[in-house]
Amino acid sequence: PALPVPELPDIDTTVDTTNVSVQAGELPLIPEVQPEQAAESVAAANTRLVRVSTDVLTVLIDTLGGDIVRVELPKHLTALGKTDNPFILLNRTATTTYIAQSGLVGVNGTDTRAGRPLFKASADHYTIESGQETLQVDLTLQQGDVLITKQFHFNRGDYLVELAYQVDNQSNQTWKAGLFGQIKRDSHNPTVGNSMGMAPFLGAAMTSTEENYKKMDFEDIEEESFKDTVTGGWLAMVQHYFISAWVPDQKTTNTFNLRKLGNQDLYVLGFTSPQVSVAPGEQGELRAAFYAGPKDQYRLEKISPYLDLTVDYGWLWWIAKPLFWVLYQLHEILG
Repeated sequence: PALPVPELPDIDTTVDTTNVSVQAGELPLIPEVQPEQAAESVAAANTRLVRVSTDVLTVLIDTLGGDIVRVELPKHLTALGKTDNPFILLNRTATTTYIAQSGLVGVNGTDTRAGRPLFKASADHYTIESGQETLQVDLTLQQGDVLITKQFHFNRGDYLVELAYQVDNQSNQTWKAGLFGQIKRDSHNPTVGNSMGMAPFLGAAMTSTEENYKKMDFEDIEEESFKDTVTGGWLAMVQHYFISAWVPDQKTTNTFNLRKLGNQDLYVLGFTSPQVSVAPGEQGELRAAFYAGPKDQYRLEKISPYLDLTVDYGWLWWIAKPLFWVLYQLHEILG
């Protein structure tokens, strides 16, 4: 189906000030686009899409903002034997919203009240070829005398996408901004049926200062928003069999937030990292990672502490966990 004109991210731009001398008021709030402002045609929106294909991921990136607006999982089919019907985890359509957004906010942020940056890509389709283990996709933006490159790093066989903003400051002033990442989705439940009468969890999960694993379903979020300041950590949207998760820099103190957007059926789970300063003539980097794929407890526990807890076995944990281990070992041997 046709893709609608993307909305600007509604983010909580409060930044931890422990390591940077910045007041929260310096960080602009990026509002939602009002319907009367959405004059751009759907056809024009489609021309901005960059397609990235690996052996386990097919990703669409919108060069307006550099957001991930669709993720297909070719190794996971919607029906047995139908290789042309991969499971779609993230998607942006006229009736569905489930996307991963990221950008820069702060003194020299690219994502402001005026709008979002339009990046340039050297191609509209990137593929990890046979014998190739990694793939890098660069989106570039010239901000005055500052060159900003938004890089997506893909690895063969991996559902983790590494994000890096490379900042080359050739101006005569210090450049300063902070990285945000967020997942925006509606409450649509993609699960058809369930196992043994148990409804799988659908909602948000994250680390917090008080809990290694905190989860809130959409009804919980409607009643109360969530905000915390966490060193490292992760934030995830969880559903049956699959998750998407932002993993910010594990060495920085990040502001986490989760809330419902007004009266809309939209929920935003995100982080904002401290602002980074890049002196004139110098280069700087801001990093995070995004996971979109199956609940593989062994892969998840290597990405960030306690992320594997999103694999919730429920009351059958005593048999499900060892069974998963056996199946994992068989897969390693047989492929």
